[in-house]
Amino acid sequence: MSDKDNAVAIALRKGAIKIDKQAQVPSYTATGDVIPYELTVTNTGNVTLTDVEVRDPLTGLDQNIGQLAPGQVQTLSTSYTVDQTDVDNGLLNNTANVAATTPANLQVVAKDSDVVTATLNQALI
Repeated sequence: MSDKDNAVAIALRKGAIKIDKQAQVPSYTATGDVIPYELTVTNTGNVTLTDVEVRDPLTGLDQNIGQLAPGQVQTLSTSYTVDQTDVDNGLLNNTANVAATTPANLQVVAKDSDVVTATLNQALI
């Protein structure tokens, strides 16, 4: 007599993505100052993501970085030139977004913002 057991393991497929946006300067002072940004995109899930699209509307960045394997990280650089409105406002809030597609054809998204403040001379002449 023979006794057999069958076991089935079901893998939980989880698509997840993260973006981290960091200004490379702590502040700005005048129109024309350039603020460089570093965007770090990480596949935090356990499946390969495709059509990974990174957008930063303020800087004009719109880049498809293709696919990211689980745990893979991609770093992008972009920059923004300060205008008079930014100086008048005293701060610059910038948001970047990322979207990707899982093997199950589901979309995963993330966003991150960074605020850079103006260092202004308030002295009256």
